[in-house]
Amino acid sequence: MSDGIAGTRAADRILGPERTTRRAEDAGYFTGEAARRRLDHRTGGLFPAAVTFCIVVAEPQGA
Repeated sequence: MSDGIAGTRAADRILGPERTTRRAEDAGYFTGEAARRRLDHRTGGLFPAAVTFCIVVAEPQGA
């Protein structure tokens, strides 16, 4: 299991918290200062993250 900066980078590649924080900042949901605090918090150790999987099964009509 990764820890520290390496773990943060791995999580960012998978979950994209930096990318989504920057997009939220660009859209006006975060100020530059709030985005910086949010991203700086991740490098201080463990941080919460979540993933939702949605699986859809479809069957053609008449099958």
